[in-house]
Amino acid sequence: MKKNYDKARELLQAMFGDTMDSSTELKIKSEIMEEVRKHQSDELCISVFVKDTTIKDWLPKEHFSKIYYDEINYINNIYGLSKGEKNLLLSMSPYLMWETNLLVDEDSGDPLSQTELALKLDVHRSTISRNMTGLYEKKLILIINKDKKKYIIINPFIMYSGKRIDVNIVNLFKNSGYIDRLTHECKSK
Repeated sequence: MKKNYDKARELLQAMFGDTMDSSTELKIKSEIMEEVRKHQSDELCISVFVKDTTIKDWLPKEHFSKIYYDEINYINNIYGLSKGEKNLLLSMSPYLMWETNLLVDEDSGDPLSQTELALKLDVHRSTISRNMTGLYEKKLILIINKDKKKYIIINPFIMYSGKRIDVNIVNLFKNSGYIDRLTHECKSK
C-alpha cells in the first residue's frame, strides 16, 4: 500500500510555501536543458566510466536513514547527551519522512505528534517530553506547534532519510543557531 503523505506535506507547505514544490525543480531543469540545446555546438562530447561490479546499490527501494555519528559525538562533547536523549534520537530514525526529516507515521504518512510517537515507541509521554526538551535545547530537533499538537523535525546534520535534503530544512536549523561540527572546526582554526 502506497503511503499518503498529504497531511505531512500540508504541514511543510504551510511552513515553507511553494519552495518545496518539486514541480518547480522539474520546470527549472527543463528550462536549463532547453537553453543547453539552443547553444549546443556540433562537437560530439563523449564521456567514459567504468562500473565497479563489486559494489551494488543496496536495497534501493527500501526506506533508510543516514546517521552521522561524528556529528552526534561532537554534540555530545559540546553539550552532553543523556542516555535517554541518545536513545530517543536514534529511535526516531525509522519515522523520518523522505528528504524532509519530519517525523511521520509509517502506516498513514501523517505527521507524528509527541503523544503519537510515545505510543509508537511504547514509552511514557513524560519520558518523550523530557528528552524532547533536551534535544530541542541542543537544537537537534525543532518542534512545530499546529492544531494543539507538536510535530518534530530532526536536524539533518545529525541524520536524515533520503538521497538529498530540502535546503529549507537545513536553513531552518542554521537559522535556529545550530553550528554543525565542520563549521565549528573551521571557526576554531
